[in-house]
Amino acid sequence: MLRVTSRFFDKLLGLPADQSLVFHCTAGKDRTGIGAALLLYSLGVPYDTIMKDYLATNYYRTGENQKAITGMVNYMHIDKDVATDMLQAKKVYLDTTFDTIKQQYGSIDNFLRTQIGLDDQKIATLKKKFLE
Repeated sequence: MLRVTSRFFDKLLGLPADQSLVFHCTAGKDRTGIGAALLLYSLGVPYDTIMKDYLATNYYRTGENQKAITGMVNYMHIDKDVATDMLQAKKVYLDTTFDTIKQQYGSIDNFLRTQIGLDDQKIATLKKKFLE
């Protein structure tokens, strides 16, 4: 995860001003959801707003998730509640991720600095690229 996350930030930092970056994964809550949450955090977005963005995955993926749940129930014989839990973005998932990072690294800021390599200059660059 760390290597993927640091490469994600490297891509964002190196992105020319006239280009954009699309990033995605199957359900939008794991790799993509956590990456987006860390990006928003690095930009200074309040945690409540980050959480609302993360949970919006459930709204935007409703149709696709229903198709996947139906397939998991009908063809893989997975319990519907289990399949639903597997595909939903839940508050506890993001809370646990951020809490675990804080426990292991002391703070999200320290994690971004020491593990992702985001120093003050890089954070300023991200803010200039994406907030101005």
